[in-house]
Parts: sequence; structure tokens; C-alpha cells
Amino acid sequence: MSDLVTKTIEKISLPTKEDVSQLNKKIEELSERIKKLEGTP
Repeated sequence: MSDLVTKTIEKISLPTKEDVSQLNKKIEELSERIKKLEGTP
């Protein structure tokens, strides 16, 4: 059952928990870079 659900999710291109986690990490990194460029602490 779990494999079927996973395959279905992959087919309809829903982001996985890992995808969302990676995106959140990237957003945090970019936010830090922007803060440094703006000169804010």
C-alpha cells in the first residue's frame, strides 16, 4: 500500500516531505545571504 501511494504521489508531482525540507533549507540560506547583502544583523 505504501509503495502504491508513493508511486502515485511521484506521478502527480506532489512534493515529498524531503523536497519541502530541502526547499526550506534553501530559503533560509538565501534569506541569510540577503540579510548580509543588506547589511542587517
